[in-house]
Amino acid sequence: MNDVIKKETMLNHNIDVVWSAITKAEEISSWFIPADFKAEPRYQYTFTSPSNKKGCATISGASKKSKPVRARLHIDSRR
Repeated sequence: MNDVIKKETMLNHNIDVVWSAITKAEEISSWFIPADFKAEPRYQYTFTSPSNKKGCATISGASKKSKPVRARLHIDSRR
């Protein structure tokens, strides 16, 4: 399966807060749907949504890779 979803979003939050929100099961579960997730290569994860009319109840897959993002600091020295 070669399906890939990519999305870029600028968030006005500290990079460590954002990283935690998208890589820790308890954080994902608090703002999205219940998740068994670890940001580890080859981890088999499951997201479980309450049943709905659209029929999407379970999302599962495997993490391919995980590398913490570090904030880039740009200093403009032109004053």
